[in-house]
This record gives sequence, C-alpha cells and structure tokens, in this order.
Amino acid sequence: MTGPNGPVGHLPDGRASPGGCRCCEKERGDNMLRTLWLLLILVLSVPLAAAAGTGLIIIKSPYSASETLDRFAEAVKSKGMTVFARIDHAKAAASVDQQLRPTEVLIFGNPKIGTLLLQSNQTAGIDLPLKLLAWQDAAGQVWIAYNEPAYLAQRHDISDRTPVVEKSCGLPGCPLTGLEAGAAPAPGS
Repeated sequence: MTGPNGPVGHLPDGRASPGGCRCCEKERGDNMLRTLWLLLILVLSVPLAAAAGTGLIIIKSPYSASETLDRFAEAVKSKGMTVFARIDHAKAAASVDQQLRPTEVLIFGNPKIGTLLLQSNQTAGIDLPLKLLAWQDAAGQVWIAYNEPAYLAQRHDISDRTPVVEKSCGLPGCPLTGLEAGAAPAPGS
C-alpha cells in the first residue's frame, strides 16, 4: 500500500520504519527462499558418497555409459596411465539371454604407483589396478563410481606411502583430478 510518503511502513527517505512493512517482509521472505534454493542446489551438486566410510565415490555423468568410459579412457591415457581392460557387463548379460541396463567397467592405473602400494601390502592387489564403473539407472541417468585411493590405502593399512597415495587420490596433483565423468567438456563449452 502506498501513502503520501511512499510505501506504508516506510520513512520519508524510503527506509523501512522500525515496525517494518509488508513489502520489506515479503522481500526478506523472497531472499530467504532464494537462499534456501541456492543451498539445496549446492548440496545436490556435490558428488554423492554411497555410504559413509565405504570409500566409494559416485558422480553423475552427462553422457551415456559407453561415452563416459570412452572419455575417461582418453583422459587416463593423456595423464600417462594405462588402460588395462574394459568390461561390458550388459553385453555379458545378453550372452546368457539376460537383460541389464548399460553397465561397463574400465580397469586402469599406473604400474609405477601401483607397484609401490603392492610393495607395502600385497593385499592391495585385490583393488589394483583401479576401476571405474559407469552405469545407467532405471530413470536413464548415467553414474560413475570409483574407489577413492586414500580409502584403499587405509583398507590395506598402507601408511608408508603417503606421498604416493596423495598423488593418486583427490588431493592436489592427483592423477584422478578432473577425470570425473570423462573430464572432457560438453560440446560447445
């Protein structure tokens, strides 16, 4: 509502009166709602962890499962790592007359780093080379998942290779940094 001095509840200079006014209360409410939406968007854009303490990192991919692994394989090779194998679980399922949504695994690594970890504890061989899983869920969304290397070091009680683990996990200088969802930008970006 507007009076002779502007909105009712405002002082002549336009500031809200100490008692407040409806338009300022609405603006504060709108600002609060925008802040809550922004917070929700930020929370949802953070990579998903499957469960606390599992060491499994899960991230959405904007590409098909196959294209995600194609892009990831190229990024791995460009960082000097080796792609050892690629397994298409959906193709294997079809070979026994079963159906499975697209599900593929890329097995990759760097023998120079992996060997150091194995020298510390050979049980790490059950988790090495590293693996990246890409799959399409029932809603059509593609996801990638991989074991966080620092978790693998903890799992195998490798404490004498901290610089090696830091180089191979999500810390600065990590060879996995930027490889999520295939690392390649979307066309046109």
